[in-house]
Amino acid sequence: MARSLNEMYQEVVNMSDEEKVELGIKAAGDVIPFLSKNFKDDDAAALYAMLIGTYVGADGSVNQSEYSYCKVVFGLDMPYDDFFNIVKESCKPEYIELIDNLIDSAPADVKSAFVILGVAIFSCDDSITIDEQRLLAKYID
Repeated sequence: MARSLNEMYQEVVNMSDEEKVELGIKAAGDVIPFLSKNFKDDDAAALYAMLIGTYVGADGSVNQSEYSYCKVVFGLDMPYDDFFNIVKESCKPEYIELIDNLIDSAPADVKSAFVILGVAIFSCDDSITIDEQRLLAKYID
C-alpha cells in the first residue's frame, strides 16, 4: 500500500456521504469473495460480522453515525441495541486476534480492501482515534 493510513483517512473524510457509502460497498465487495472462498457459509458470515464489529468498536464506543453507515453499507436490519451487543462481543481480545490472522492471511489486494473498509467505517465520526489507527496500522506494509 503506497499511501499512509493518515493519507487514506484524510481522503475518505473529505468524501461526501454518498462517496463513503460507495467506498464501503466496493471494499466489502472485495472482502466478501475472499471470505466465501476460504470459509464455509456460516463461518464466513460470522467472520464478516465480527470484522464489522471489531472495526466499529475499535475506539471503545459505538456511535449513531457508525450504526447508520453500517445499516446502509452492509444492509443491517437490526435495532441499535442488537448491533451494540455484536460490536461489544467482537471486541474481545481473542476475536481481534482472529481478525488479525484473517487479514494477515489475505492477499495484498484483499488486505488493502480490509484497510479501506476500516478507514471508511472510522471516518463516520470525522475523527480517527489512536486505537483505530493501531488496529489498521499493523496491516499496512
